[in-house]
Amino acid sequence: MLEKPSLSENSAPLVEVSDSWSDRIEQSLTGNRYAIQSVFNGRKDAIKAAESLRLEDGFAEALKDLRESHLVRPCELIPDFEQVLQVFTPETLVATQDFQDPEFIMGSGRSFYDMVAAANRDKKMLLQRNAHMDEIFIDSAEREPQNWSAYVVEGAPKIETREFNNIYLPLGDRVKRFAEHKKSSGIKGMDRWMYLALMMKKLKKGQPVDAEFYTILDQDPALTLVHIPYAFWNGKVPWNRRVVFDWQNPEECEQNFRFRRSVGGEIQM
Repeated sequence: MLEKPSLSENSAPLVEVSDSWSDRIEQSLTGNRYAIQSVFNGRKDAIKAAESLRLEDGFAEALKDLRESHLVRPCELIPDFEQVLQVFTPETLVATQDFQDPEFIMGSGRSFYDMVAAANRDKKMLLQRNAHMDEIFIDSAEREPQNWSAYVVEGAPKIETREFNNIYLPLGDRVKRFAEHKKSSGIKGMDRWMYLALMMKKLKKGQPVDAEFYTILDQDPALTLVHIPYAFWNGKVPWNRRVVFDWQNPEECEQNFRFRRSVGGEIQM
C-alpha cells in the first residue's frame, strides 16, 4: 500500500475561491422552492422523496464543503439546483426510500489525488492519519471526471444485508449478482470518488462509515477479474486511524464486505 503526496504533479493548484463565492452559491440556490415541482411535475411520489431527502439542504451543504476543501477553482462554473435534480429520474428518487440512511453527495470533477489531498489537509478525527491506497488505485488516480456529479448514496455506518447480497458467496460471484440487480433496478453502486466524498462528509460529523465493515467499490476502474477493490475506515488502532483503499481476491468469501447502493450521475451544465 502506498501513501501518496498531497497533490499529483499534473494537478492544477487548488486555491481559495474568490470573495464572490457566497453570491455564486446564492445564485445557484435561487428558485429551489419551485425546482423540485418543475423537474418532477406530476410525480407526487418523486416530489415526496426529494423533499424527504432534503435535497436543497444537501446541495447547499455540499457546495459549502467543496469550497472549504479547496475542491472548486476560482471563477469555476458551478451547477444550479435544477441542473442537479436532472441527474435523477422519478423512479431512482423513489428507490432511495429503501436506502439505509440516504446521503446526498456531490463531486466537482477533481482527480482522486486531489480529493485525497483535501481529506489529508483537513483531518476531522483525533489522531487521524493520511489516507492509504493500494497500488491498483494509482493508474487512474490522476484521471478527472469530465463533469460535476451528484448522487444519493447509502450512508449508514454499517450496511445490513439485502436479498441481492448473499454474503456467503465468493466476492467475484457477489459482484456479478449485484451487477444484475443494478441492471434490473436502475440503481448504481460505488466508486472511489463517491466513497471518499461520503467519507469526508461523515468524518466532518465525527461519524465515519465502515468502522466494522467494508464497502465493495463495484463501479471503480480498479475492478478486474483478479481485484475486488474496497474501502473502509481503519479505526481499530487509535494511532492508525485513516481511510483505506485496498483490494481482495475474487475467490475469497468475506461476510463483512457489503455493497452501497446509489442513484445519480454526471451533471449536464
